[in-house]
Amino acid sequence: MNYLYLLLITEIVFLLIHMAATKLDFTSPGFVTLALFILSTVCVIWNEDYWDVEFHPLTYWLVTAGLAVAIGVELIIKFLFQIQKRKVWIDQPKFAEFKGYQISVPVQFISAILFTGMMIIYVIAVVRAGGNDDLLTNIGVVHNDVEIEVGTLPTICIRLLRLEAFVFLYFFVCNVFVCRQRFAQNAMLLVPVLAAWTAIFFSGVRATFMNYLIAVFFYSVMLRRFKTGWKTVKLRKYFKFILIFGSVFVLLFIATRTIIKNHEFESTGFEYITFYLGSPLHLLDKLLQDTTQAFSTHYTELPGAHTFRLFYEELRKFGLISIEVEKTRFMAVGGDFYGGGNVYTLFGTTYHDYGFGGTMVYTGILYGVFSFVYYKAFRYCRYIGRSLTTLVVYGAYYYFIFMTFYTAMTCQLKIQTFLEMAIVVLMYKFLPRIKLTA
Repeated sequence: MNYLYLLLITEIVFLLIHMAATKLDFTSPGFVTLALFILSTVCVIWNEDYWDVEFHPLTYWLVTAGLAVAIGVELIIKFLFQIQKRKVWIDQPKFAEFKGYQISVPVQFISAILFTGMMIIYVIAVVRAGGNDDLLTNIGVVHNDVEIEVGTLPTICIRLLRLEAFVFLYFFVCNVFVCRQRFAQNAMLLVPVLAAWTAIFFSGVRATFMNYLIAVFFYSVMLRRFKTGWKTVKLRKYFKFILIFGSVFVLLFIATRTIIKNHEFESTGFEYITFYLGSPLHLLDKLLQDTTQAFSTHYTELPGAHTFRLFYEELRKFGLISIEVEKTRFMAVGGDFYGGGNVYTLFGTTYHDYGFGGTMVYTGILYGVFSFVYYKAFRYCRYIGRSLTTLVVYGAYYYFIFMTFYTAMTCQLKIQTFLEMAIVVLMYKFLPRIKLTA
């Protein structure tokens, strides 16, 4: 039996069940997860001979069970909110008249200067840290060499830049895309965003750009739903957005591969993209045959050592633990493809850390949290106005769900993450309230 094709059929059946149960709620955690796992599976099938794929029963059952838990937990939460039959969106008539956020021109101007200055500080640090006359080579060096430090101040600058970009994007999307304000009136809001994106480009972390596209998509859909009604916003209306911005991202992703990786790729652009989309699932299959290929050590004294690696790294820096968790090792894709990866979908690190049963518990908790917030704060919220702060933060971390086909994004969670959430909330709350006169 070809378990790879069986997995694709199972995923499609799950998606059809989910679409029927949610009436095609295309921003719900379950729909996003199933759609991307289907895309990943198709990419593996496309490269089946090229990568010399041999899909095993354990992989099929692990992924099938994990997806079943993810959508099962979501649908249960949806049902529990639905049967309450409480009044929802009581203040929608008021929100429908909302004209957008008014960020004073002086505040926009000061923000543009401040965050552009932070971007310059970080770019200069990258140039100096790379130690090379070739600027593009420096980007690749800083991205790949974990021993290189750009300094405390530049590090703080890029972290703040990454956070503020979500808030300013939210204001821009709400004002221009949803409330139909003039672009010229809000153009200055994009300056901090462009400053952040420039710094991120110099950091070499290309995937972060996708996080912002995901956030823009989510903000736009949810705000339009709040404005006009849940059922009026259809997936087909966003095909153009997905096609245009997705294509631009893919082209830039391919174009910058040599800069970031610092070596030549013999694969075509299409092979390169299908590698990123499909290889985590393929590598998960290889990993399950021998987890020591990617995880040389099992840290029995640190629960979820790889699943929450940055959290434990933070504890080590604080002197609370002495164990340093090794990074996940690369595995070769195999076949005739030159290259490898160190991401194994949502299930790879968790299976190594917790086993089959523990992976199901972890998946249930992850999707329980995201689904609970989604249905309580958005789909079945009583007052839209009270959910907007949650919307900003949820959108900033929505990529955790989008990327489950790729890896367990909880590896990025740490104590600092909650500080970052607080900063996002403070910026969202106070920027519109600051009234400086020109």
